[in-house]
Amino acid sequence: MIKTGDVIKAVNTKLKNNFKDHKVCSADIRKKVEPGSFYVEWPTPVLDGTQDFRHEEGMIRVVYFPKDDLNNRIEFMEMQIALYEAFFDILWIDEEFAIPVNDLTFEESDGALIMNFDYEIFQEIEEDGELMKNIEVGVKI
Repeated sequence: MIKTGDVIKAVNTKLKNNFKDHKVCSADIRKKVEPGSFYVEWPTPVLDGTQDFRHEEGMIRVVYFPKDDLNNRIEFMEMQIALYEAFFDILWIDEEFAIPVNDLTFEESDGALIMNFDYEIFQEIEEDGELMKNIEVGVKI
């Protein structure tokens, strides 16, 4: 079953593969982040569904801290294009499961470039027969 942690791992892997010269941080953003690095965060996802069907949706935020705090306009423009090309279309979570990424938004805040995208995961929950072992039928003789 695919969960938010799997989506985060796929995002981190894509960043590491496409931006080999940049560090991907997962530590607390309040700690000192190195210039030229990425920080990935994910606000709490929304989970719902039924016993047979699972639905999860949320947002992924990738924050890029420029190498030069004062002269970063061209760096932001180039990084925005590179992030767009890396993430737009499909994000493969594993060999069999992918999620569409069709709406990337970018903004600048507090000297950082921020890319956001929403994700949704729909999964049918497969019965594995484990619950059937615990069923007891009461028969009066």
